[in-house]
Amino acid sequence: ATTVARAGAGVAVPPEDPDAFTDALVGLLDDPAGAREMGAAGRRFVEGWASPAAVAGHYEALFEELRAGSRRGRER
Repeated sequence: ATTVARAGAGVAVPPEDPDAFTDALVGLLDDPAGAREMGAAGRRFVEGWASPAAVAGHYEALFEELRAGSRRGRER
């Protein structure tokens, strides 16, 4: 829910609240332009954070951080 809200990519509702789900769905149906924008925001989020290239970049940064930390540990 936090990721969806942060990305602006949808509407989060409590899983135990079917009325909230219905209200959210009706809201999306009543605002097709807003629903399209949420879809576009979701795509931008996935392309920026979860695409193969983005994931590879995240791992590369992590490995570099670990390598730098390992070097500092040997210097002690």
